[in-house]
Amino acid sequence: MKKFVLLTLFALFASLAASPPLLAGERAGAFSVSPYIGGYTFDGDQQLETRPVYGLRLGYDITDNVGVEGVFNYVDTASTKGYGSRKAISYRLDLLYNFQPKEKLVPYLAVGGGGTNVDKTTFV
Repeated sequence: MKKFVLLTLFALFASLAASPPLLAGERAGAFSVSPYIGGYTFDGDQQLETRPVYGLRLGYDITDNVGVEGVFNYVDTASTKGYGSRKAISYRLDLLYNFQPKEKLVPYLAVGGGGTNVDKTTFV
């Protein structure tokens, strides 16, 4: 699964790098795809290690001011207590309100919900 995620993210980055420059700004009917890599730290009670997170955001601007965004994350982590590896998947759906959609810097307010699923322990 990790190789698939990395290969998919590499393909997305390569296609974006090869595309012509894109214009920034929020506009009605615009669709966005944003792959990303970062870090994910779990709550101490979850007893899981901090590891890289791989994700994808898909967005659609309904109007210049209102948009919707779906987010998917994948983390391959391990127990800090020696119970083996775990895979965590999180997802959310947000409704966005853009305050100044025609400016270079667009402040926004997001409201949404989602969840995180952590698989059962697999011993290594």
